[in-house]
Amino acid sequence: MSAASDIALEGVLTLEKRLRGVGLDWGTGIGHLALACAQSDKVDKVYGFDINQENIECAKVNAVCNGLSHKTQFIAADSYSPLDPKYNNLFSTLKLDFIVSNPPASDLETSDGFDFRRRVLQGARGLVRKNG
Repeated sequence: MSAASDIALEGVLTLEKRLRGVGLDWGTGIGHLALACAQSDKVDKVYGFDINQENIECAKVNAVCNGLSHKTQFIAADSYSPLDPKYNNLFSTLKLDFIVSNPPASDLETSDGFDFRRRVLQGARGLVRKNG
């Protein structure tokens, strides 16, 4: 894991007592933030979205290895848009209590470096429940 991933994981673990209900790990990678959240007794389900299908498969294996496959679902998606149409209904009805993310840095040559973070926040508006 990268130093940024370690910091994100520390942040999730620090806030673990506040996590509850249904969550999302945007840009889940191999699922370490989603799995950390899913370990909480107050968390019912955590979805992990990532554009890379290999990451999704690895996250699924990690969930099984950690005994958390019943509380997690990993889906290939481009931001908040599923790559597989069978998930269109889920994405249109999903309501979340929390979102965690450690998005990649954007290209500093073409932007201010916060493009992915803006995508996380903009998409969250329609998905997070009131008081989530």
